[in-house]
Parts: sequence; C-alpha cells; structure tokens
Amino acid sequence: MPFNAVCSKLPSIALGIALTLLSACATGGSDTGGLAVCPPVAEYDQAFRERAVAELELLPNGSAVEGMLVDYAVLRAHSMGCNRLRTP
Repeated sequence: MPFNAVCSKLPSIALGIALTLLSACATGGSDTGGLAVCPPVAEYDQAFRERAVAELELLPNGSAVEGMLVDYAVLRAHSMGCNRLRTP
C-alpha cells in the first residue's frame, strides 16, 4: 500500500475517535425514569379501514405497498402493546 493511502485514512480514523470521545461528554441523559417512550397509535374508523382494504385489493399480489403495510402492521402492534403497558 503506498504511503499516501495510509495518510488519507488517518483523518477519517481521527475523526471517528474524536466523535467517540466527544459523545462521552454529552450532558443530556437518556434515562426515561424506567418508562418506555411509546409512539402514538393512530385511530382509524370502520369506513376508513374498509376503504383501505378495497384499495389494497386493487394492488397486484406481492406488491411493494403490500409488503410495507405488513411491516406497518407489526410496528403498530408493538406500539399498541407498549401503550397498553404504560396505561395504569
């Protein structure tokens, strides 16, 4: 490896080390008092859900949107579970 190639990597390595060290100086804590921060879960009425199903049925099987909605359903279920845990 030529000498210049080693020298060109040094600034990025030094930057990585500096950022790692500076992150230890952060004054804000991440402690939430033992409570999880739960995202809000949107409420949809029956008419809106029926419209969404009708629109989804128009898409071809295996469409990208269908896959994204499956991921959204999982995230939504996790968020609802998180919110149930926080409700006294």
